[in-house]
Amino acid sequence: MVMSNKKGRGLEECFSPKKSIFSEKFVIKKIHGGIYSASFTPIDEVMVGGLSPSYKGSSFPAFLFEVSPLNSNIPIKFLKFFGYCHVHPETKITAYISRPIVKFRYIQKKERIVYFYKPLSEKETAIKIEIQSSNGSVLEDYTCRNYEEECAKLKPRKI
Repeated sequence: MVMSNKKGRGLEECFSPKKSIFSEKFVIKKIHGGIYSASFTPIDEVMVGGLSPSYKGSSFPAFLFEVSPLNSNIPIKFLKFFGYCHVHPETKITAYISRPIVKFRYIQKKERIVYFYKPLSEKETAIKIEIQSSNGSVLEDYTCRNYEEECAKLKPRKI
């Protein structure tokens, strides 16, 4: 989808973060994952030109699902998910994926600004996963650990 900034309309009038999150159905083929630890350094202990101390923080899960999309037009082969999710191979899921809007400026006879969704790649990050039953109803749903941050990234970016 392409959105242009015509007649001085602001991006806010034609942009909605909810439109930047789309859902797609997949079947999980393989699961790779683990628990990763985070570390931090307090700002008052940062040393410029030296080795700053770091402290162990919390841990968080991260999964890489090898998936098969039910829609053959979707190029996604791998889904990253940062959070807990109880799935197994052959599970049908609905993944919610953010597609940020990208701002593109070009000049022909006059300058024009066009907004469009970031194209999908083979590896995408899911911000929410719903596990589907055999009749299509939602059994469980999981959101990624940084769901609010991911939604905040949906503001336009320049290229």
